[in-house]
Amino acid sequence: MFLIRTIRRMAKRPFGLLTLVLMGAIFVLGLLNLGLVALRAADSAPDYPPRALIYVTTFDAFNEHWSTFPGQIRAEISDGVLVITSDSSNAGAFSLLNQQIRDFDLTVQTEWRTISSPADQIGVLFRYQNADNYYTFKIRSDGAYLVGMKAQGEDEIPLSQWQINPAIHTEPNATNLIQIIARRYTFEFYVNGIQLPVCPKGNDRRSTWRSLTSGECLSNGGRTRDQLAEATFEEGKIGVGMVAGDLGASVGFDNVIILGARPQ
Repeated sequence: MFLIRTIRRMAKRPFGLLTLVLMGAIFVLGLLNLGLVALRAADSAPDYPPRALIYVTTFDAFNEHWSTFPGQIRAEISDGVLVITSDSSNAGAFSLLNQQIRDFDLTVQTEWRTISSPADQIGVLFRYQNADNYYTFKIRSDGAYLVGMKAQGEDEIPLSQWQINPAIHTEPNATNLIQIIARRYTFEFYVNGIQLPVCPKGNDRRSTWRSLTSGECLSNGGRTRDQLAEATFEEGKIGVGMVAGDLGASVGFDNVIILGARPQ
C-alpha cells in the first residue's frame, strides 16, 4: 500500500509521471543487464584446478564432439583415429572440439599418414573464436615449427616464425606428441617432450630467426623465450588440422588429453 500511495503522489507532481517512467526504464534496463551478465557467464569457459581433467578422447566413442565433413578436403573418424586429408595443394582443414576452454594443458598424438611435400603442416588451433580469430601452433614435414595468430579476418601472422628443430619427427608414418600449455596470456609449446623456444618480435616489426636452422633469434633484442606472451584471445575452442603442401597429404590425430594448466 505504501508503494502504491508513493506512486500516486509522484504522478500528481510536476514531471512526476516522467520521473516514474524514467525510474521504470532504469529498472527494466537493470534487469536486462543482469540477464546479459548471466548469459555471458553461462557461455564463458569455467576455470579448472591444475591437473584437473577437462576432456579426454581416443576417438573410439562420443565422437560427435568433433566436427567432421566429407569431400576432397575431409575430416573423418575411422578405427579410433581422427584423419584429415587434403587432395588439393596448398589447402587444408581443421576439426573443432565443441567446448569453450580458457587455461589448459593439452597433449595430442599426431601422425604423418601421407606426406606430399616438405611443406605439409600439422596444426593445433586454440582460443579459437571463429574462422577469422584464433591462435595456432604448427609443425611442418621438414621439421620446422611456428606459432601464429589470425585476428579480425586479416592474414595469419607469425608470432614466432618457422624454425627447424630436431625434436620433430618427419618420416612417413612418424608420430609426434604435441603439447601446449596456456596460462592466461602466456603459452608454452612442446613436441615429444622437448620444450621449443619461441622468437617473439618484441619491439621489432616481425619475428625473425637468423636462418631456418640457426636457433638464433634476431628480433626481441636477440633473445628467445620459453614462453610466448600474447593477450588478444582469453578463451575459445580447440581444434586440430592440417595443410597439404601438394596433392594427397593425410594426417592422423589420437589420444587427446586436456587438463587444467599446471602451475609454473
